[in-house]
Amino acid sequence: MDYIKIPRSIIYKDRDDLKDFGVQTPDTMNNLLFLSLKQQALMGVPGAREVALRCYNNAYYVCTLILLEANDFPELRVSDYVNKILEIEKGKGYVDEVCLASMAMACLLLAKYDEKRYGTDSEMWKKIYDRCTHYQWYHSSATNIFLNMMSLEYKLTFPLPNTEFEPRDIIDIVKNCSERDLQDYAEYICERLALLKDSRQRMYGADTAIARIKDYQRELCEDSEYDPQKDSFDYADNDPLLRDFTWEDNVRSCYQQSQEAIDYYTEHYPTKEENDSKEEIAKISKTPETEVLQKKISELESKLTHQEGQLVEANIINVKQASHIKELKAEVEKLRNELKEAHTIPNTVTAQQKVRMELARKLMEAAGIDEETLKKWGNKDKAGTVMGTMLDIVPSTCKTYLSDPYINHEHHKSTVDKINPLLEALGLKFKL
Repeated sequence: MDYIKIPRSIIYKDRDDLKDFGVQTPDTMNNLLFLSLKQQALMGVPGAREVALRCYNNAYYVCTLILLEANDFPELRVSDYVNKILEIEKGKGYVDEVCLASMAMACLLLAKYDEKRYGTDSEMWKKIYDRCTHYQWYHSSATNIFLNMMSLEYKLTFPLPNTEFEPRDIIDIVKNCSERDLQDYAEYICERLALLKDSRQRMYGADTAIARIKDYQRELCEDSEYDPQKDSFDYADNDPLLRDFTWEDNVRSCYQQSQEAIDYYTEHYPTKEENDSKEEIAKISKTPETEVLQKKISELESKLTHQEGQLVEANIINVKQASHIKELKAEVEKLRNELKEAHTIPNTVTAQQKVRMELARKLMEAAGIDEETLKKWGNKDKAGTVMGTMLDIVPSTCKTYLSDPYINHEHHKSTVDKINPLLEALGLKFKL
């Protein structure tokens, strides 16, 4: 997916005030960048506050893009990021200066975020430096600003949180973006929904998107008097000579595109197998067995507290009582684990997807890509991308699975029982 082609408002939500970036908090990266920015000639122009805000929003947008494309060699797209900022700034004042200041800030923020991957010795740092000192801006005020900011000593500032460059909240997008965007960027929206840990939020997002597109379809049909079932227009029945075939084709096209988007959301909605498993887990969590477990744990904890108190009050070492306390603790821990298993909610990955990932992992192992190979730096990212592309699953989900591969044979029994005999019949030496 080419994230640069997705509108900025979907990837990143611009902030309205410099304070939203925490520029006044001492010893932070944004405070350091703001102090440096204030010393540049760019801050002597009218509307300097708005210019600084443009720089920050651009820098954060670029960082978000780069981290989204982290597994697709973003260092090879630096020119694309620069051109995107130039395109966004087109028609505004001080375009070159804002662009290069933004890229310098993005470079420094990324270096602070992950020194190993984006620091001063990284390919990304070198590519940004080379592109922004290009002869296009040779001896310009823009280049001077870039070089001044790139010389900042950023390593002593506080670390950036892991969520600093998170893309715009996907539920916010689904609720507030246009119906056209819901259709055109369904792939991105479904990708982000799939990353939500709360499956109810994921379902809510998909349901909201589908409902909004259906509302759009209904309005389109009402306004154009179009009947998609009959593929006809009511207005044409009154006077066939007044028909506008170009307009009718456009309406049909709009309707078809919206239907394709609905089909895409439906296709990537949690499968029936996943929903059934969630319902089953929900039932388990309310069964008498779990209530009994909880009651037993409470009783044992109460007994444990009482006996430990007695031991302390007696101020003597009672070997028999201490041994009993140890046994009680072990029993409590065992019951807690049983309760945890009873309440476990499956991953947002569907049961079918999990089996597909396990099969792909086994095939890669057979091809020589074993656990030792995956431990080498960057290999797990590449393997996750290959699996994601092959299975139409988000690469980060595949990477997570490769780190902890496991399928519950009881939960996936029907699928495993169907596949294993086929693997054996093909002469393969592994099974799920």
